[in-house]
Amino acid sequence: MNGKVKIDGRLIIDFDGHKVSEDGGTGFVILPDKPFRVLEYLWENRNRICRPGDIFSSAWGYGDTGIDNEGKSVKDAVSQLRKKLKDAVPDFPADDFIANRKGVGYMLNEQDFMCEWLPDEESPKQTSSGMTQINYGGVVINSPQPVTYYEHVDTVINK
Repeated sequence: MNGKVKIDGRLIIDFDGHKVSEDGGTGFVILPDKPFRVLEYLWENRNRICRPGDIFSSAWGYGDTGIDNEGKSVKDAVSQLRKKLKDAVPDFPADDFIANRKGVGYMLNEQDFMCEWLPDEESPKQTSSGMTQINYGGVVINSPQPVTYYEHVDTVINK
């Protein structure tokens, strides 16, 4: 996963840099490896309830062994991730964004938050063939016309 996404106009998740920051702020918070991998997995499965065993398998790289401490490891990583999100943006509702579904798992609750992919700093750019190339949330789009970002997730319009 790569690219940057802005959540509710204030939290920036930088998947390439493994960090989060406040929009317009000058600082950032580096995410430790396991919380970052948990975030990646939850983002890839956003709006779906994810079992701790599946999160563990993805973030730790082991199969779901059914051992109870997997749940504790995931719980600790989610707790650390929520803390890091709040370190970046103190009033960000991290507990609502990464919701606990008691007895089942966790869900990155994107549907209740305005999420917007951000362009790479070097995007858009002209190719030698005259096309406009834009890297939009890790997806490269080629357009014969100038491309502009629209305010909603995964929507690109031609002008």
